[in-house]
Amino acid sequence: MIKFAVIGTSGASLSHLRGLQKSNYAECKYIYSRNIDRARKLAKKFNLIPTDDYNIILDDSTVEALTITTEPSRHANLAIKALDFGKHILIEKPIDSDIQRARKLLEAEKSINSSLVVSVISQYRFDPIILKMKKQLEIGAIDSPFLCEVKMIWNKTDEYYSAGNGWRKKYGNVLLNQGIHLIDLVVWFFGYPMEIESQTYKVNQNIDCFDTAIVKLKYSDNMYVDMVFSTAFLYSEPFQFNIYGPKGKLNYRNAIYERFNLSSNIRVIHNVLNKILNRQEPPIFLQIEDFIHSIIHKRPPAVSLSEAYDVLNVVKECEKDFL
Repeated sequence: MIKFAVIGTSGASLSHLRGLQKSNYAECKYIYSRNIDRARKLAKKFNLIPTDDYNIILDDSTVEALTITTEPSRHANLAIKALDFGKHILIEKPIDSDIQRARKLLEAEKSINSSLVVSVISQYRFDPIILKMKKQLEIGAIDSPFLCEVKMIWNKTDEYYSAGNGWRKKYGNVLLNQGIHLIDLVVWFFGYPMEIESQTYKVNQNIDCFDTAIVKLKYSDNMYVDMVFSTAFLYSEPFQFNIYGPKGKLNYRNAIYERFNLSSNIRVIHNVLNKILNRQEPPIFLQIEDFIHSIIHKRPPAVSLSEAYDVLNVVKECEKDFL
């Protein structure tokens, strides 16, 4: 049984705590927060030891792994310190809010014992529909893709941006905080882009960061990705993730694989009910379990630190338009 500590009491910490609670191979021992009252509240709910002293956790040799769920600006520094104590680390996305700190963490990981597992939450990769779309793409079901379109239109209130210590209001822009999940999918599917273009702006004038972004990525062979992100709409809509090729479309919302043959009018559709039938656990629970098994079986995690760094780099390139 691998003993964990959860570092941070943000909203994301609840998913991490529940994921660990459901695992047959892990248990959480500590919950850490700089606000001891917040730590005590979660400790009571999950039967944990609360602490506001990070060193107590690092010095405890029975704790083998940490999940870091603080505000992003603390991710890399907390992780680097944990590496020095030989802890496995799972970081809530993003890897950090600053690309320089993220690079230091990447360098620290390369310099330490290779048996340590370090990963970053990218739970959309564990969605059964996404996995089937990727498989269809890899086997050439739609031939070589020429266009991917992504749309994420959500509603986030002033209360959401002001919650906690208010970091979302200061620098939690729509790409760093929400859109990064879909940017991660694009980079996972197609690799790092050749060119990045973006337009970023804010509709909600009560925040300091941008809440709306239009991003265009260019790949080789005239392959493009068009993405639209916003948290300023009246209500939240389901996100869209569509990939077009000469022989059909991979569509997240309506089907796994759609193929149209105009001469014979053949249409092959994998029913979206597979999404419900095949998903036994929320994707984040599946990633936490993958991380645990990576430790047990001494194998690389599904999401590497270098992949998370590349995704943050795309976000930072887009942020330059706003800055």
